[in-house]
Amino acid sequence: MTTNYTALPEPLPALVEALHGFGGCIGVRTCTSSDGMIAVFAWFESKQAAERWYFSKTHWSTINTYFPDLKPGIPLKHVPSDVGPILVIASFTPINGQGSNSSIEWKQDGASRTLDASKPFPFKQASIELYAPIFGGVSFGGHFGPNDLKVRKPHKYRGRITVESIS
Repeated sequence: MTTNYTALPEPLPALVEALHGFGGCIGVRTCTSSDGMIAVFAWFESKQAAERWYFSKTHWSTINTYFPDLKPGIPLKHVPSDVGPILVIASFTPINGQGSNSSIEWKQDGASRTLDASKPFPFKQASIELYAPIFGGVSFGGHFGPNDLKVRKPHKYRGRITVESIS
């Protein structure tokens, strides 16, 4: 699938295009929210597929363009190996007007540190978040996830279910 992503700020067009052809990535969507945040939704078939993307040349060459001293960590270390599919949401808020970030506060696993950018970083906010889809919901005429998305059905619940009204 070839789509024109030139409306996205650099370096996102090349990353999104690479995700479309990446083995184990079963779907990609992008959107811009009303407050200007750009989100890239990438569905991976498994933890292993998401890890392959994390360590890919495309992903790390983009990161190292801005932060050459940043080295790969242990991705998805809190995610069990049998989890999948995984929805990775990468969100970015561009810096409007002139200017860019030359240093950012990087937060990961409860720790933070300041990273100095070798090239002006064009975003004032960036985050990567992981989600696992759950069975349920309803759709007509299509759905948000990719057609190849397979969601595990939950085990049958054998206990008593009670519903309480909040009023």
